[in-house]
Amino acid sequence: MTIADRDAGAAARAAGELDVRAVTMDVTDAASVTAGVAEATAALGPIEVLVNNAGVVAGGGPLVSLPLEVFDTVVAVNLRGTFTVTQAVAGQMIESGTRGRIVNISSIGARQPTAASATTRPPRPPWTPSRAPPRWSSPATASGSTASRRGPSTRR
Repeated sequence: MTIADRDAGAAARAAGELDVRAVTMDVTDAASVTAGVAEATAALGPIEVLVNNAGVVAGGGPLVSLPLEVFDTVVAVNLRGTFTVTQAVAGQMIESGTRGRIVNISSIGARQPTAASATTRPPRPPWTPSRAPPRWSSPATASGSTASRRGPSTRR
């Protein structure tokens, strides 16, 4: 098993606690992801299971006062990061013939307000960059869509 983090020290500490391998990787940078996936596969063989768990809460609040930098940071990590890692690992799985699994973990924050947002008026969840509008399907849609491209037998 490998733990990846953009903070090499944090990755090493977590990997040490779990007795697994650490890889330094920035999920917002496709080249960093490609290098991290290559490092992990060179050391341990083809990746069989990917758990996308990277995510940030950089802020939230009324749309009209949300800084663009907050939006960019959250989208880069929470959306682009999931895409770059899934793309790299799925490509490696297909190339190696691995019938692996990809698990995307998301936050309930998109559907449920936090204590910090209780002061936001009107009384409803504040707008956050990775909040899905109610008309969208669940966060699992991307996972289902990815699996369906490989065929129904790969979906679990």
